[in-house]
Amino acid sequence: MSRQKRTYRVLEKAELRSAGLKAIDPSMDFGDTRNLQNLTQIVEQLRTKIDAYNTAL
Repeated sequence: MSRQKRTYRVLEKAELRSAGLKAIDPSMDFGDTRNLQNLTQIVEQLRTKIDAYNTAL
């Protein structure tokens, strides 16, 4: 019996929020290094790590 592939509800919420914020303003900035582009990059990095983990199973 193999392990079940992982899904992360937090990641799914982050992707939905990111898409919603992009619909409002694609260049949204929250100050310092907190902006929509960084959020998108972090979400993509996490998605890549999860995909690598699930592939290794």
